Amino acid sequence: MTESMNRLTETVLSFIMPSRCPFCGKRIAYDESECSNCRSFFPKDIKRKALPTGEECFYPFYYESRYKDAMLALKFKGMRYYAVSFAKAMTGCAKRAYGEYHIDMITYVPMSGKKKLLRGYNQSKLLADIIARELSVPCCSTLYKNPKTPEQHKLSKEEREQNVRGAFSLKYSGSLDGKVVLLIDDIITTGNTLSECTRLLRCAGAHPLPLCATGSAGGVPPQSIRAGE
Repeated sequence: MTESMNRLTETVLSFIMPSRCPFCGKRIAYDESECSNCRSFFPKDIKRKALPTGEECFYPFYYESRYKDAMLALKFKGMRYYAVSFAKAMTGCAKRAYGEYHIDMITYVPMSGKKKLLRGYNQSKLLADIIARELSVPCCSTLYKNPKTPEQHKLSKEEREQNVRGAFSLKYSGSLDGKVVLLIDDIITTGNTLSECTRLLRCAGAHPLPLCATGSAGGVPPQSIRAGE
């Protein structure tokens, strides 16, 4: 009886809330995050890009083709459930890139209150929440986006470097001293935003580990590494 009810529930949910694969648009079951075909084409390597501060940021997908379209839909079209596919791939990326570390907490790049109000959510927090559940560690807000800071994607490379200075502040009531913190963002372009956030976390005594969903939107293509290298 229970099994029959579960199948009925799945059927009803699929009808009421039809889901589609973020990368090809194919209908998928309500408990799937992407179709099996697109999943089979997920990159087997992980990418890395050097930040201006010297750290490396890792990520699973290049910001191009189907992954770029899906990320834009997550950010601007209200497709929140697309975060699940990206977050699961990011979790695997984190395990391969940072497997030597004991991660104490997850945090994320914040957005301004006005922007969050207009959009309804911070996509980086959505990703961070899912990754935190996957890794069984807490997700904490540690950073604050100062108001009246122009959006990075509207600026030139030189303007981004200047704009990010003072754009964020540390806002955390607990101690970060000695904690290994996985820092989540959606896209890495120049790396200036992540550099400033890692700098603030390091000044608070934390050891930040930058991780993004997609990267290399312009600039020099980063190197790729395979699992175990």
